[in-house]
Amino acid sequence: MSWAVVAWHMLIFGKSDIFSLEKYEEHVFGFSDLINFHLLLLAVPTFIFISCFLLVDKNKDHKDLLKKVKKYLMLISFWFFCWLIWRAAKGMEVPLTLNGMILGILITPYYFFLCLLFSLIITFFAMKISTKLNVLFLIISCLILLILPFITILAGYINVSMYQNPLNFLLYPFGAIILSRIREKMDLRDRLLIAGGLIAAGISLSLFEWKFEVDSIFFTTNGFAIPAYTRPSLFFFSAALMMFCLYIRPSTNRVIDFMSRLSLGLYCLHLFFMDWIVQVDFGGIPFEFNRAIQFLLLIAISYLVSILMGILVRKDLISTV
Repeated sequence: MSWAVVAWHMLIFGKSDIFSLEKYEEHVFGFSDLINFHLLLLAVPTFIFISCFLLVDKNKDHKDLLKKVKKYLMLISFWFFCWLIWRAAKGMEVPLTLNGMILGILITPYYFFLCLLFSLIITFFAMKISTKLNVLFLIISCLILLILPFITILAGYINVSMYQNPLNFLLYPFGAIILSRIREKMDLRDRLLIAGGLIAAGISLSLFEWKFEVDSIFFTTNGFAIPAYTRPSLFFFSAALMMFCLYIRPSTNRVIDFMSRLSLGLYCLHLFFMDWIVQVDFGGIPFEFNRAIQFLLLIAISYLVSILMGILVRKDLISTV
């Protein structure tokens, strides 16, 4: 999934007119939009969905939750400190006030850890209520997520539709709990019907989002004219993907195990090298091939530094296991 995050940050599949303040109103949905907004941006929601599901499925108690809270707070503190040093080394402004540091965390990829903590805490408490109430809260959360972009468009409250807003992931705890509780009761036909229904709901919501939630105000924080994660369609696609992962278990190998083990390191480290890597010009080749080589080089360097950090510093800073 970290590969998808890096691919999104580098926009290796190109940019459509939705990224242009001058042309976004003429935008026509295309292949790059499908990849960028419905596959690459699915990485973070899917990881959060899986994390919530595992918390429920393994019936973790408050001690396990506290361990996760401590782990993610440690990751936020360490990587944000590294980010501050990196900015200072580049001669950039370094936030020194508490508000500045909080905002600093939110503009880095490390906002993800805060959103994940929020989702896990919601999951822990929602596990204690009935399935019917979880369904009710799921519906309410979906409606909230549908409304937030219109609050931004109509009232100008951009913060409620920022990609860093934890409310973007409010649906995932309830969805994970419901899926965990019903999965053993489903036969193959039920699973296919539910997966098909989730995909259909995701497509329907996507059509709605691209029709009614495109506005110039989103350029303020996103750099494009549509919300990033304030879209319920991503939840339904994530849930469908989770269904397939549960019942269609792909075989693994050493390469996949390696990438999975160091996915945290890739996610956290690529930020520090990306600005330098994208300036490397291999010359004489089309831009698309140049960007693809940059992408692979960035991943290779991030993996290499992850391995070195695991040996010289602490393995839990870069490894999920």
